[in-house]
Amino acid sequence: MKKIYSYRFFIPLFLLAFLLFPSCSNKKDGAAKGLHIVAANFVSYDFARAICKDKANLKLLIKPGMEIHSFDPSPMDIISLENADLFIFTGGESDEWAEKILASMKNPPKQLFLLVENAEILEEELVEGMETDEKDGGAATSDENLSDFEIDEHVWTSPENACRILKSLEKTISAMDLENSDFYKENTENYIEKIHSVQKKIKAAVLEKENPFIVMGDRFPLRYFTEEFGITYRAAFPGCSSAVEASPQTIAYLIDTVKKQQLPAVFTIELSNQKIAGTIAEATGTKVIELNACHNLTKQQFDQGFTYLDALEQNLRALEEGLR
Repeated sequence: MKKIYSYRFFIPLFLLAFLLFPSCSNKKDGAAKGLHIVAANFVSYDFARAICKDKANLKLLIKPGMEIHSFDPSPMDIISLENADLFIFTGGESDEWAEKILASMKNPPKQLFLLVENAEILEEELVEGMETDEKDGGAATSDENLSDFEIDEHVWTSPENACRILKSLEKTISAMDLENSDFYKENTENYIEKIHSVQKKIKAAVLEKENPFIVMGDRFPLRYFTEEFGITYRAAFPGCSSAVEASPQTIAYLIDTVKKQQLPAVFTIELSNQKIAGTIAEATGTKVIELNACHNLTKQQFDQGFTYLDALEQNLRALEEGLR
């Protein structure tokens, strides 16, 4: 009787365990439904989310608030990449970690999608007043010191580039999941339509100004954005420079520029400590306003469903308030 009772008790427990803990086999064997997509940064995640909605298993690798340029993937992150059907990443200098890991993987993701390969590319530009990364440093103060840098990887900050990327990404995802291709295409078209709507508003806001000009008391990952909308800029650092402290010459130059141009504000990017911008604002009696480069976001924003479109709308309000 004891043996019969024990087996009766064991069988339901075994069935329960089977139901609660499904097969741990690799998703590439078809164990889980939907594509497994890993996105390196937030903007890649947002584009994939807009296209797929709930039709894919989507993972954001670089978590909200994390410093994107010093990212070091964990063993679980590498497992996620091994199990991915698609890995989306920028493909620029800040993603060197991705290139190294992919080169060393025995089972890499089935497909890669690089943002820089699906957008129009500009080079990073060193403009007057910007810090250099050279040891002798100093601000560039004449045309003789102005020069082009390497490729600027922040392609998505241009709404036009973002739409190009979305179209290419939709084609990639649809080719991997033909059954839901119409669903993906419709979602993409809807998102692009919303982006174009805000894009038109930003253009109108900039055109109202005779000579739109901004000063960034920060790094400057917004070259594509300012290029698209015809905004002249001065900034403390080019792109996402590794430098964190600006020289006295650079700060003095930016303070002088704000005064000469009679600017109402000095700008920073998201998740900035605003130290340089705060110094400039205090010296000029102006306010500090954030322009969102959509590099990363806070956990609160992520939990609230913040999107690339929200970042564009934030930038529209910032320009309306802070453009001369």
